[in-house]
Amino acid sequence: MMYIYTLNGRKVDPVALHEALLSWLRVALVAVNHVRLVCFSNAYRSMFRGRFIRGASSWLENWSVASGARDFCSHSELPMEKSRLVQGVFSSVAPAYDLMNDCMSLGLHRVWKDHFVRRLRPVSGMRIVDVAAGTGDIAFRIWQREPRVSLTLLDPNEEMLSIARRRAAALLGRSRFSDSDHGEELAPGPATSTRSQPAGVAGTMRFIVAAAERLPLPDALFDAYTISFGMRNTSEPLRAMQESYRVLRQGGRFLMMEFARVRETFPLVQQLYDAYSINVIPWLGERIARDRHAYEYLVESIRAFPDQDEVCAMLERSGFREVTFEDLGFGMVSIYSGWKLE
Repeated sequence: MMYIYTLNGRKVDPVALHEALLSWLRVALVAVNHVRLVCFSNAYRSMFRGRFIRGASSWLENWSVASGARDFCSHSELPMEKSRLVQGVFSSVAPAYDLMNDCMSLGLHRVWKDHFVRRLRPVSGMRIVDVAAGTGDIAFRIWQREPRVSLTLLDPNEEMLSIARRRAAALLGRSRFSDSDHGEELAPGPATSTRSQPAGVAGTMRFIVAAAERLPLPDALFDAYTISFGMRNTSEPLRAMQESYRVLRQGGRFLMMEFARVRETFPLVQQLYDAYSINVIPWLGERIARDRHAYEYLVESIRAFPDQDEVCAMLERSGFREVTFEDLGFGMVSIYSGWKLE
């Protein structure tokens, strides 16, 4: 049952309200910590002589630069070098990956992922490929919403995918899923035609170790392609988008959630978020995942990834139509949608 809260005579979606409250809580907690530190900084006098915003922004910029986060995402980096780096990063953090997501976002990532799956609107018989599936957060949300779908989880990292396999075994039992590292089980045939399964057929779940830029999948097979917080880790994002277009059937949908750019209309939030990302996230990585380097990479990969408008242009160049995006959390995260109409 969906409950609607009333605020000043207006109906409010509880999910949107929850997300907004968590967003503001996160910003407030970071802001309180920064104010405490500001009181002991050299910018103290200038901040409280009628120039608070300008002083705060300057101090946060200096703090971010002084942190000296390493640039792991240089545009001159070769695709194979980035691929090896990313594999090393995720192999290192796989055991603590889900815990770190909760700590970094104060649980907000769960709200975003629930919203993402609601936007997908999975229905019985759909064939869905979840790329950069990681530990299976999106795939299992899809399954819980509609268990009569055919899901293919694909990730280049064996350690991450092995966690998803264990979760699937606990949730479904081994008779309902299979491994297919090279895609043999997805070869064209009666069981994997380009048509969706008829309603009422029990769903299946497959696992494939492969990269988004080189999908070992037949053309025009899937009704939906999802990727969550994974596109920026690809060595060639445009090629990965073109591959997503290839494996979708006509009328199929591309849906992606990715870190984005906080809008310039929220300058102080932008500064707070940058400072939090560069200083707090690597610190959490060091304490929880025992790997500061991996989370310095995470921060740099977010900063190096194209902004929302550029991503939409890349999707259109890949062939998608009716491309849109939705910002969440002031633009910290965006959901991109596109359709294969030809």
